[in-house]
Amino acid sequence: DAITGKTIGAEALIRWMHPTYGMVSPGEFIPLAEETGLIISLGKWMKRQVCEQLVTWRDANIPLIPISVNISSQRFLQSGFAQDLRDLLSEYKLDGHWIELEITENSLMKNEEYIYQTLLELKEMGVKIYIDDFGTGYSSFHYLKAFKLDGIKIDMSFIQHISCQSENAAITAAMIKMAQQLNMDVIAEGVETKEE
Repeated sequence: DAITGKTIGAEALIRWMHPTYGMVSPGEFIPLAEETGLIISLGKWMKRQVCEQLVTWRDANIPLIPISVNISSQRFLQSGFAQDLRDLLSEYKLDGHWIELEITENSLMKNEEYIYQTLLELKEMGVKIYIDDFGTGYSSFHYLKAFKLDGIKIDMSFIQHISCQSENAAITAAMIKMAQQLNMDVIAEGVETKEE
């Protein structure tokens, strides 16, 4: 939290430590996983890992914080997505508010009726939904209004050099103001310095 300095959430990010090639960037293997369809099983594994970590913290009496997970549009648009998450939360005896899902703006552009129903089911579970990398896709205000999302994650390209590039500062300020007017949470990606 920018005001209190308290940790109020975290994001689960996947990394691949290859035995031969060392650290493989997600930018290299995620597109391949999407192309081959492996992104579906990878996403399921990620959500399970997050639930297991939350249970580990809970069992150790460590205060829980919501953990966000990036969701591929391929999986989000498949039938049964909300039910699969409901089953997973039930298996680990976790409330939905401990899981936050990040979807891209482009994911919202396909099959609006299905997406609306899925978002409704997720919200009934207490799961929050954020638009990831906000400002880099279509940034349609229609989707913000139609889907009643919980928040936006401002892409780090707007945050980097914000203290020395007035354009970045102006755009970021406008995004924050718009989100606040819509009662949405705002998360800024890539904040590294006090100025940012």
